[in-house]
Amino acid sequence: MNKLIIFALSLTLLSIGCKSKKAQNKTPMLIFQLDKTGGRTIAPAYSLQIFDNGKAIFEGKNHTDKIGKYEMKISKAKLRILKKAFDKSNFFSFKDEYTSMVTDLQTTYIMYATAGKSKRIRDYVGAPEELKKLERILESVAASKDWKKMNE
Repeated sequence: MNKLIIFALSLTLLSIGCKSKKAQNKTPMLIFQLDKTGGRTIAPAYSLQIFDNGKAIFEGKNHTDKIGKYEMKISKAKLRILKKAFDKSNFFSFKDEYTSMVTDLQTTYIMYATAGKSKRIRDYVGAPEELKKLERILESVAASKDWKKMNE
């Protein structure tokens, strides 16, 4: 009887330990990304990544007031607002690419991931206004004054 109790207690403790470890080891999922290339212009070149745990990373490359890597925390409420805007726009119905024969312009790449699916769109020129609105929303995050320089 004692062996049975010890065995059951061991299984319970093992189960609790496994659940705790899984929760601790959860890798944050990238849900938003905005990449801006400078092209042959003096437009800002940077990358913005936002993860499901609220961590945001900004990497300034050229023509921006922040060169290098920066990080900040985004509230759950702000994440919900971002997700709602992308879902309302029906992000997954946009084309994969908007382009033309024009040269030397800045290229914007925008990505959204949710519910096991993701999409990355290349906007060189001619994207619909609804997509441009989403780009501006993420640009406003990138323009935040709350960024802290990361130790590289």
